[in-house]
Amino acid sequence: RLAVIETRYEEARQLRLKALEIAQEYNDRRSIAFMMNNLCEPLENMGDLPGALAYIEKAVQICDEIGDRQASAIVNNNLGFIKLVLKHPPGQAARHYLKSLAMFRDLDDKHGIFYTLRDLARTYLPDHNNVHARNSLVEACQMGIRIGQPHLASELLPLIARLLCQSGHYERAY
Repeated sequence: RLAVIETRYEEARQLRLKALEIAQEYNDRRSIAFMMNNLCEPLENMGDLPGALAYIEKAVQICDEIGDRQASAIVNNNLGFIKLVLKHPPGQAARHYLKSLAMFRDLDDKHGIFYTLRDLARTYLPDHNNVHARNSLVEACQMGIRIGQPHLASELLPLIARLLCQSGHYERAY
């Protein structure tokens, strides 16, 4: 993780590949899935988005095969993000976010719910799907308050401003 923070992406990639190799030696499928998920960060930062997509899709497949809903919720959320970055149709990203959201709800993972709702709003806004974006943002705000962390709402402010502008409420956005 430190290598990524210090922008030593190739080093981070190599370390994560080594960790993946070790997980594969032990046939620890959950760890394999998480290592594949974690490889996406340095690959994304190095500009290898197709490589990141390939790893995250394999991670989703493994999580689904082993039935690990927590891991599947996390990697589906990350797959939605990678698809947005790669400029796939927003509906493809939304499909993964909605799958992730359903699992986080089943698991009662409130932080997972909050961040996935935020990400869903990011997906809906470029398509001018203001109603769904608004609903996601409102629920995310409510979740932040419900879990006693209203400061999380500050992460939603740029999205709320964009929604207001798209809705013709420019003065309220500033």
